[in-house]
Amino acid sequence: MANSQRNGDDHRIYHMLDDLENDLERELIDVIDLTGDEYPVRSRQPRLPRPVDPDLGFFVRYDGFRLETGMVVELLHPLRDIIRFLKIRKIIRNRITGETLLRGFPYARAKELRGSMSRKLNEVCMVVHINNADPRQFEEQALITIHPDKVLCKREMRTTNSPFPYLRFEIREFREKGKSWIKEEGLLVCRYKYVEYYNEQIGKSAAASKKCEWAFIHFTEDEADPDCRLSDDIVANNWRGDRVRGGSYLPDCQTGCRPILVEEHGSHDGVGQELPIRASPNQKYSAGDVFAGAGGASRGIVDAGLRLLFALDHWRPATESLSYNFLNTDIHEKDVTDFISDTEIKYRVDILHLSPPCQVWSPAHTIAGKNDEMNEAVLFSCTHLISKTRPRVFTLEQTFGILHQRFEQFFNTLVCGFTDHGYSVRWRVMHLASYGLPQPRKRLVMIGAGPGEKLPPFPKPTHSVNNAEGLKPLVTVRKALAHVDRQQGHPHHRKGRYLAEKTPWDPDQLLKYTITCGGGLNYHWSGKRDFTLLEYARLQGFPVAHEFRGSSIKKQIGNAFPPSVVKVLYQHLTAFLDEQDQVTRPQAGRRRRHSQAFAIEDGEDEAEQRARRRPETIVIDEDQDHVERKPDPETIVIEDDEHEIIVIEDDYQDDERSDSETLRGSVDLFEGYYV
Repeated sequence: MANSQRNGDDHRIYHMLDDLENDLERELIDVIDLTGDEYPVRSRQPRLPRPVDPDLGFFVRYDGFRLETGMVVELLHPLRDIIRFLKIRKIIRNRITGETLLRGFPYARAKELRGSMSRKLNEVCMVVHINNADPRQFEEQALITIHPDKVLCKREMRTTNSPFPYLRFEIREFREKGKSWIKEEGLLVCRYKYVEYYNEQIGKSAAASKKCEWAFIHFTEDEADPDCRLSDDIVANNWRGDRVRGGSYLPDCQTGCRPILVEEHGSHDGVGQELPIRASPNQKYSAGDVFAGAGGASRGIVDAGLRLLFALDHWRPATESLSYNFLNTDIHEKDVTDFISDTEIKYRVDILHLSPPCQVWSPAHTIAGKNDEMNEAVLFSCTHLISKTRPRVFTLEQTFGILHQRFEQFFNTLVCGFTDHGYSVRWRVMHLASYGLPQPRKRLVMIGAGPGEKLPPFPKPTHSVNNAEGLKPLVTVRKALAHVDRQQGHPHHRKGRYLAEKTPWDPDQLLKYTITCGGGLNYHWSGKRDFTLLEYARLQGFPVAHEFRGSSIKKQIGNAFPPSVVKVLYQHLTAFLDEQDQVTRPQAGRRRRHSQAFAIEDGEDEAEQRARRRPETIVIDEDQDHVERKPDPETIVIEDDEHEIIVIEDDYQDDERSDSETLRGSVDLFEGYYV
């Protein structure tokens, strides 16, 4: 009776949490695009060529003030409440009215960006609105138009890729002339552009559109004024030390080979361009995972082909799962503040992932809790983690509830912690179903790039409704769980039954509800039972090979950043870094197959699979000649001396790579992700 009462209470709580999330979505949908159309197709209707207005070059105003192309001016009154300066790109004459207009790039003082940048005197930021459906180039969309009468005076401004305080006013000048003079007459310095992206049809104003992505992008060497630029390589190396092209994890270099460093003598073609190089055998980008939980992000990072150097979490059940699954990774079970302050812990990773606790920002969180202040402090520890590990790129995952207006101060302070270190950052609400997850999960994801690095874009969606744009169809619940019933002996696949059956539902669709720490309102489509822990893990994007340890396994699963999505994200990021580093690699994704191995055909039922299956079946990673597994009745230990390379069919993700130490259990556990 007590259990029945508790289950009923849990059910009501999950209903309440779902209602709260829906309420938050309704509040945010007025200002943020949460529709799931992440990258709308640009209009294919031919656009009539727009007449090019000739640049007049200069214009003399009625009061004798001469305005010229390239001049920076201060406005009489701010536009959009924050735009105070304009860099004139064109001076044009309206063909119909004959009036002269100024077109240029708008700028705001850093202190007026609502806490996203530090309040530094005379630091300014370009502010741009971009419509994703508009085919015009960034530089054209960024321009705004004003009347010459709106100009107050001329100002001097420099655009630079150098870190603060380079070009800042002299302290002596500040002491002699005072703050007011510096503000009204002193040099303005621009290091960043702030960009808001919209998903709307051409013709709608930005004010009437919904935002879908935001970014603070540090200017690069190519964009800086000629007399104010510094080599991006020098900027990067000054921040983190030497960067190894192609990844800092080089296990084969213990025998004496030397990694190729950025800015190394002889690595350029004589005109500043890096020469392409081939990655060393087994060379990988290194990574770390902070607030790792049971290893959702860690699993995706490893399976994307990176070397996970460390993972951190303070919760014992989570670290037990981490330790079991990642034998060659340093697992730190400690509070993040202790990790930061421990001077003996030293890592330099290429990519860092952060998943700070999100309960206080969650739509379900309406009453102050005893851990709220600690969770807020943990959020702000992210900037110290960046300073400690100095990654080239970082990712951060959070509940999208933090974008709500009541949390604006906290979120902007988080962003400011990154821009203070010279990082570029972009963020958006990702619809994880568009990346192969079989549930309607939405998460705020941020990508950051360190000083001197280019900021990666978000990966394009891989899945869509009705195969739109040639993408794969959304992964349904049935497809995600297609092979789970073969795991009858799996410790997380123990089925129970409901005392009272529920309404059956169609599994050839996404889950109706997001998986939470308690599973949410989800249950097996038969209506006769709950999902097993293994089924929940699969629906949360875990491969079967990932096993959980300790207590509260359903909570471990529900808290995870889905690894199948992380894998897509990190494959995209490493490909981007390879492109920036001018690195080529052997084609990834090919498999060395044992002579008795077989591939699962798309659409093949289990009876057909069993009919084709032989007693000894295994797929071996191309980079591993020896697969060693934890002994059990179904374990196979094979030393492969063959060298035949076979490309696996698309339904078995052919670019999957995993460290062998993470693959345990029966042969069936070698199944990849669903696609």
